[in-house]
Amino acid sequence: MREVRGDIWSLAHFHRDAIVIPTNIGYNKHGNAIMGRGLAAQASTRFQNLLHIYGELCIEFKADTPAHQLHVTGPSGGRWLILFPTKSFRADRPEMSWQGKSDMKLIERGLHQLASMGPPQLNGKIYVPLLGCGRGGLRREPVRELMDSILKADHFVRIRSLH
Repeated sequence: MREVRGDIWSLAHFHRDAIVIPTNIGYNKHGNAIMGRGLAAQASTRFQNLLHIYGELCIEFKADTPAHQLHVTGPSGGRWLILFPTKSFRADRPEMSWQGKSDMKLIERGLHQLASMGPPQLNGKIYVPLLGCGRGGLRREPVRELMDSILKADHFVRIRSLH
């Protein structure tokens, strides 16, 4: 898997590429997803309808919420996102799922789902951060190895953030 360093929002072509957004599986009493920090918070700021769309998905599938590709729109246009659960569902308090640590088994399940997805457009790419390695608390090397073992197609590009 090719790895590049930079800002994922700048590297991904607006209409042709998809950006993978690490998420938790949770929602509040209004049915909106809770997008903690990092890319999830950035995505929810850029695309206001994302909280409601992903919240509905989490309510429907709960612990089985899949990696989900969708097209969202914001003030500067549309963008392809793939919402990718890295933190498990808390059945007792769904609104607190964001506080958990990322789960390697959940990431592995999502990587297999992601591997079966093609890019949104011909010659497009899917840009993937090191899943669960930011606020999720996982070590980079085991996640990198897992990603490399599953995401073999040329359209996957791992991003190392500038921060």
